[in-house]
Formats: sequence, C-alpha cells, structure tokens
Amino acid sequence: MVRHIKVPMLAGIVMLRSAAMGRYMNEKTAGIHVPERLIEEMDKAPDKAAKGVEIAVRTIAEVKGLCQGIHIMTIGQEKRTSDIIDAAGL
Repeated sequence: MVRHIKVPMLAGIVMLRSAAMGRYMNEKTAGIHVPERLIEEMDKAPDKAAKGVEIAVRTIAEVKGLCQGIHIMTIGQEKRTSDIIDAAGL
C-alpha cells in the first residue's frame, strides 16, 4: 500500500510478555491489533518469555520482506532482544 511513497519503512515488533499485555494493547493502544490466536498462545504457554520471543521471531519472518528494517521493542525485557535477533537471523 505504501510502495509509491518511496521511503524506507520499519516494522515495529513488540514482544508480548503475557496474554494480558496483548489484551491491554488491543484496548488501549491506538493502531495496534494483537490477534486473538497470539493472545491464546501466550495464555497457554508455560514459559511466557520464551513464547514472546517465539512469536516475535515468527512475526519478523512474516514481515521482513515487506520493509527495510525492524524495530524490536522488548519493553522491560531488553535482555531478550539478542535472543530475538539471533533466532530471527538478523
């Protein structure tokens, strides 16, 4: 939709910490939509941090061909940033 603009685009990836975070973002953050299937995955995951990394890596794989960069936001879990970068092959 924005190719005609001819400017670099970044995809913003927020690492979920919990299902509650996904619900909160849907309710309170304009322009953000966390799919219910991801919220359910987080809800069922025994290791929330590992699941958050896994979801971030999958999302990066889905969007990296559509943009010129990735902005990873781990919000209080900065130690996980390198896990995401490594697993995503960035």
